[in-house]
Amino acid sequence: MKLKIVSLPLISLLIFSSLFSCNKQEKYNKTKIAVFADNQLSTNSGGGTAYAEGFLKNHLRFCKENNVEVIVINGDLVNNAVNQYYVIYENALKEIYGSDDTLYPEFVYAMGNHEWYTDTSSELTDPKAISLFKKHARIDTKNLKRKSVAEVADQSADKISANFYKVINGIPFISVSGSGPNGLLSYTERDEIKSWLKEISNLPRVKNGCPIYVSYHYAIENLTYSFGQGSSSYSTTLDELLKDYPQVVLFSGDTHFAGANERTINQVNYTNINLGSSSYTRHVSRSACMDTYDEYYNLDSGHAGKDTMVGEVAEGYNKTPHIHLVEVDEEGNATYQRYFTNPTRQLGLTWNIPNKVNKEQFKYTNARFKDKTWANLMYNKDGLTWADDKQATYSKTSDKLIVKFDDVIDFNYCEHYQVTVTNDTSKIYNFISHYYKWESNPHTYNYEIRLSDLPDGNIKSITVIAFDFFDNPSLNSLSI
Repeated sequence: MKLKIVSLPLISLLIFSSLFSCNKQEKYNKTKIAVFADNQLSTNSGGGTAYAEGFLKNHLRFCKENNVEVIVINGDLVNNAVNQYYVIYENALKEIYGSDDTLYPEFVYAMGNHEWYTDTSSELTDPKAISLFKKHARIDTKNLKRKSVAEVADQSADKISANFYKVINGIPFISVSGSGPNGLLSYTERDEIKSWLKEISNLPRVKNGCPIYVSYHYAIENLTYSFGQGSSSYSTTLDELLKDYPQVVLFSGDTHFAGANERTINQVNYTNINLGSSSYTRHVSRSACMDTYDEYYNLDSGHAGKDTMVGEVAEGYNKTPHIHLVEVDEEGNATYQRYFTNPTRQLGLTWNIPNKVNKEQFKYTNARFKDKTWANLMYNKDGLTWADDKQATYSKTSDKLIVKFDDVIDFNYCEHYQVTVTNDTSKIYNFISHYYKWESNPHTYNYEIRLSDLPDGNIKSITVIAFDFFDNPSLNSLSI
């Protein structure tokens, strides 16, 4: 047989082509991700969870209509560790997606505090709660890369940790459930997550700059809503593990703060997005914009001296089904949009995080606050305004001062109102607006202050100012 001699240039070309082929970057498609938390399914027909099943179905319809490929459930899907509550979830999936679960989206589900609670007490943990969670969490799929081998306190087989990570279309998703209903991570779990992060950093798509998604139910101390309101003291452990990974986007929940608020996203060492509840906004009387985490007592909850949230306004907090739609493009750039799904309505600004993001590129930081640029992005003005014909009035009863006034024009962008009463001295009273629910019509407030709370002396003036999500004061005020 006569051997064919191949020329040196041709050999060089073949070697170069082979090397190029080995190093060629893999192509990825756009990926749509939906994220929600705090649905709290139960058989309870009253209270904030009464709407939970319907809102879950709305979320799933939204996911199906938008061709979502990954659904991230960030804890408290169920109200207790009860199989019957998980069955509601399974039935909702079948109703929306059909009985063939091979056609379902991929799920990344992290335990919240309610997944640990028994059906009789929110103070105790069910020893088999983690097994019940894993039965419905769909952890073991083709995209699963690692499951935790960490064990919690009693070392029993039923309590093996549910932490895991998956890689879907080249994008990593870490689910952190921890070791109980408070976000605690054992030393073994910390070491494990630390090793996972190093491993994940070498994934081709991550090296090219795509996000690393982390699900953890609990608010992050000194980060969530910029000041860490409602956070778990145990969250500092995870925060420390993530601080050197600016490409991380950590989803947290638990607070039930309003997802409509622009403080939902905040960046320090990485990006944290605190998810609005899928059932109800609990902390309607707390301001996310106040670094003191002020409690305003706006609801009729034993603080009858300040009962401003009445009627339609008070009911609004029960109907806040938030969901986030994330789209990661072929290059790893990501957009984040927020919606209500009852009915479907987009909320606030669209957030954009580029691929290969670093801390110097962070723009969703505390520097946004008191910045008129962001106010103009949101509602095209330097600050909120009242119509020229609006006025405030006041009256007195035997024990209360009642200040009455209407919403500002752009009321859906008002985070809180501030009432200043001046006698011989001045005293400021803050209270939340109805920002947690997107409304079609403005409201009239009757803000009640106990006379015993007022500064001494006769009333000389009363001033009302509105503040937006970025702490910009209104451009005009109401004075009496």
